[in-house]
Amino acid sequence: MKRNPLKIIITTDSNLFIGGAPSTFEIGGIDQCTVLDNEGKPYIPASSFKGAFRAMIKDMITIQDNSNKYIVQIYEDYFKTEEEKITLLHRMDDKVKLDKALQQFLNTKERISLEYLFGIEGVNRSPKLIFSDFHVMNHSLQSEQCFSIDSKNSITEDKEKSTVSSNPRTYKSVIKGITFAGEIDFYNFSNEQSLKIVRDFVKSSLTKFNEGIYRIGNSKSRGYGKIIIDFQDQG
Repeated sequence: MKRNPLKIIITTDSNLFIGGAPSTFEIGGIDQCTVLDNEGKPYIPASSFKGAFRAMIKDMITIQDNSNKYIVQIYEDYFKTEEEKITLLHRMDDKVKLDKALQQFLNTKERISLEYLFGIEGVNRSPKLIFSDFHVMNHSLQSEQCFSIDSKNSITEDKEKSTVSSNPRTYKSVIKGITFAGEIDFYNFSNEQSLKIVRDFVKSSLTKFNEGIYRIGNSKSRGYGKIIIDFQDQG
């Protein structure tokens, strides 16, 4: 099947902080700096965006319940396709592996949810979403133009002395209005219909970030991590 990744644009709608270590030249001044790429610019790691998206999907209970039927169908299509491949090639070792994978699927079929867009554990070639890192789109933007230096208080409680102390900490975070580009690829979906169903669902779900309730990175409860999602392709 032709590769057709979903190209995504993320624009920060508030400051963004994804925990990283301070650079050596900032020791003593910056306690924590958001993660940086090899050019010293901020980026959004694939793992961070995937984790935020997965948490959002898991939280969408009503949508999960309504969508179980098509998720089950996608995996049944997948196993049927793999069975046909193995029958043609007469690979008994692969047949044994597929039978084990199918049993794993059947064991979880009754409680299957949209988490399985991220692959079935123990089934290496199961359909799944693959996320890229997201990098700053404006290549002419200088690294220092991307950041804000924020001070936050860390509250520490000493139970033995019954005291509470406030320790100021300095963070280097991404400012509002920085745009990043990345993509989600659709791995091993067995047919075009399955791919279209999942692709449409993913696009629709991603726009939930635009409501401001679901966010990415650290310190979300302090107002960080609000983003706007858009797409480079409309397919």
